[in-house]
Amino acid sequence: MSIELISRSCFKIKQQDHISNEELTLLFGHIVQELSKLKSGTSKDSFIRAISEIISLLENKDTEKACKSYMFNHKVFVLIRDALVILLNKWHTNETLNEQEMVLLQKTSAIFWDMIQEIADTDVVVFKTLLLNESFIESIKLCVDDITANDKQSDDDILSVLDTMIWVLGKLINKEKEVQDDPTLLTLLDSIMKCICSARYLDTFKQLCPEDSEVSVAVQFLLVTCPHYVIYYYDGERLEEIESLMRQTKFDHYLEVFGQFMQSIEKWNSSLIKAMSYSTGILQYISAGEVQRQKYLDLHLKLIDYTIIILKSPNINELLKAHVTTDLSRLIYTAVCYLFGLSFDPTFLTIIKEKELAQTFLTLTEANDNMIQVDTYRLLSMILNENEIKTLANPVKITRVFRDLIQIYIDNMLRKMVLQNTLLSLKGRYFKMIAAEKSLNT
Repeated sequence: MSIELISRSCFKIKQQDHISNEELTLLFGHIVQELSKLKSGTSKDSFIRAISEIISLLENKDTEKACKSYMFNHKVFVLIRDALVILLNKWHTNETLNEQEMVLLQKTSAIFWDMIQEIADTDVVVFKTLLLNESFIESIKLCVDDITANDKQSDDDILSVLDTMIWVLGKLINKEKEVQDDPTLLTLLDSIMKCICSARYLDTFKQLCPEDSEVSVAVQFLLVTCPHYVIYYYDGERLEEIESLMRQTKFDHYLEVFGQFMQSIEKWNSSLIKAMSYSTGILQYISAGEVQRQKYLDLHLKLIDYTIIILKSPNINELLKAHVTTDLSRLIYTAVCYLFGLSFDPTFLTIIKEKELAQTFLTLTEANDNMIQVDTYRLLSMILNENEIKTLANPVKITRVFRDLIQIYIDNMLRKMVLQNTLLSLKGRYFKMIAAEKSLNT
């Protein structure tokens, strides 16, 4: 009987041109009451069908706005989340999802994504209550573990849902940074980190083809979404532990990947550039710390050479002149940042200087992208000698670039390391310029 009552309530909402909050309160009260009965029943099929009825309200152009606004703070959204948990757990236990269930998964994750895009400060508490739920996070974690183990056929539909929900959680973390160390979310971070370090990740990367014009769902999930989630854990309590664990595999992984793809760099298209941009992002992420840099000295020496190939590539530089996409920008500035981080170590600074890259970096400062300009100037400030300092043109532009960066980060203590390293590079540059000026006057 519950499913019929829910259907009637949904029908009443759809039939009304204008519906008041009082009417919605009454109707959704009935809906939640009946949904709760269905959820507690022995069979979940009726509960899932009923949730599909609710989702249809959010797709109806006449009821979407009113229902989303009202339902956001309503228990019905908790029940929608619980339906997502049931279906993910069903897939995890190797039960077959029917077409209706798969469609419901897709639509539910899309609704969460749409809503997180509009998150306001006043909504954060509601989203934390909704998303930082142990059963919900555990259901995502178990599916990620299955994909990592590669012990079952990965369905693109499931991968797409997981991809969306991980971006949703990442969006919440960016809005409320303190939640990144929530114990429940840390269990998911562990699983995502293990996924990046897995043979499944490496195999997916090595199967990429420079001629592929589109990013597949598997590539998007494994090579983009998972690395993105980990990289943005840049100041959490477990940062050093995560970095240390990833170093055990990722340097070797990227030596293998770069060795395979550098020969075809002139053929790299947008999808391969996107995947590569997150590999250089991971390299930058795990290369901090003087002791750790020295420990992996031999690996870094090879990775430096591969990074230089990227930065010197005529194909990449032609793309920079034409149109700087987000992925291309990320590839270049994370590659430059990787070298910049190494340059704080005297051994690596000497090695980078010996590569005679000043002209390569000066060319990159002309890219129509602020992040590339900033990071390239930071690196130049570390490697240029006094005579090369004298040849630098456009000091006004250089000053503006650094001023803009400092303004961005001066009040953002979450990115204090970026600011500190920038100021250190400026300090080095300042003393070099003073020395150069003195030499001109003597």
